[in-house]
Amino acid sequence: MRPIRELSPIAALVREAGSLAYDGAESSFKLSAGSLQENRILYGFRKENFSVKLAREWAVRLGMPEIYLQMMNQNFAAANYIYLGAEEDSVCTKWKWYFEFPVFTGSNQIGRPVLMYLGWKWNAQNGAPIAVTHYHWRVAMPLPGMYAAIQEICGEDHPVLLSSAFKVLELASRRVNAEKLIFLHVNEQNSPRQSFDLNVYASGLTVGDTEGLLQTIASQMTIPKSAFNKLLLRIKRQPLGHLAGGIDRARNLFITVYYEIND
Repeated sequence: MRPIRELSPIAALVREAGSLAYDGAESSFKLSAGSLQENRILYGFRKENFSVKLAREWAVRLGMPEIYLQMMNQNFAAANYIYLGAEEDSVCTKWKWYFEFPVFTGSNQIGRPVLMYLGWKWNAQNGAPIAVTHYHWRVAMPLPGMYAAIQEICGEDHPVLLSSAFKVLELASRRVNAEKLIFLHVNEQNSPRQSFDLNVYASGLTVGDTEGLLQTIASQMTIPKSAFNKLLLRIKRQPLGHLAGGIDRARNLFITVYYEIND
């Protein structure tokens, strides 16, 4: 199986963009019970390089469902970044489209949930809608608040997720003030999904800095050791981006690790 970053029509759009050269890319791997999904890619673009017409043309080329096209048009003016993504699992290949919105970070916003990302996901094979996802940033939340928010989302029923998130937060907060980290609460319309996304780019951590922790997580989630170590060896020098986790739309526990592609 060739990587999705090579096969995806999204990658073709990136190559065709020319003056719209993407503003960065990241990959990720998702762990759930006995499952390792690593064929995932996300490209970022400054929205200032897009018109509504061009954004719609791209979305139509990717088969975005009409209901999502309408929502995209409604939210285009407010966004400042566009992200296009693809992921493959045992069920299907999905296309993903996100808007990022600017957030005022004044002192009266601290800890408040503010919509930062809005995402749409659909089946790449038949264009069927999958999910509309909202990502609310708890603005500049102090460290104790982050621990409490993770505890609230994870609960006591998911000790692997809870301890993993706590350890990554501890590592990151040793290197940078917690206010520079970004904690997102994630949910989806008409879905049981409840999860968090902890952005630690500001800490300067690499995937390799959390290698032991990630190996422990993989072992506890019964991921084959040889396959996981092969993945870690390939990406250990990449900047660590996010740790996400929680309950997905199928009510399964998951942990996803995002990392920057810099080679």
